[in-house]
Amino acid sequence: MAKVNVGPRISQETADWLSEKFGNRNAGAAFAIEILPSIVESTFSELRGRFEKAELGMILDVESGDLKEFLKGSPSPEIKNSVFEAFRLYPGVYEERWGVDGKALNKKLSSLSLFQELCLKLWVCWYDDPVGFDNYVVSMLLPGQDGFKALEPPKKIKK
Repeated sequence: MAKVNVGPRISQETADWLSEKFGNRNAGAAFAIEILPSIVESTFSELRGRFEKAELGMILDVESGDLKEFLKGSPSPEIKNSVFEAFRLYPGVYEERWGVDGKALNKKLSSLSLFQELCLKLWVCWYDDPVGFDNYVVSMLLPGQDGFKALEPPKKIKK
């Protein structure tokens, strides 16, 4: 398989860690970049079916973020905190709009590992309107899972 060069800029701390763990930072960076697609897809498989369609719709509604904006800062998942905050700031609004049980959704989000939460954040950031809201959310459900009927895309809450 042909190889191509990439040149991401990383922090000195990360470069030092990669050098320590892999012998040199280029070997570590190459390993991390090569393994990422398969572990992200594997984690999507772990997450598939964990949430109901309405819960995923609500997560997209609350988190409707931009990947470029997400990557500007230091990548850390914030879905759990965003959803908790949405329930706190707008009591009953999201539960009614999406027909979700806030406590149950918070419990599901709290059970995620850090990497699972990061992958869910990537899934949110990769949402693309032309794919269609309904089709995109269904991609995270299991066949036969409740919720294969269409949901309306979220409308912004006025503050």
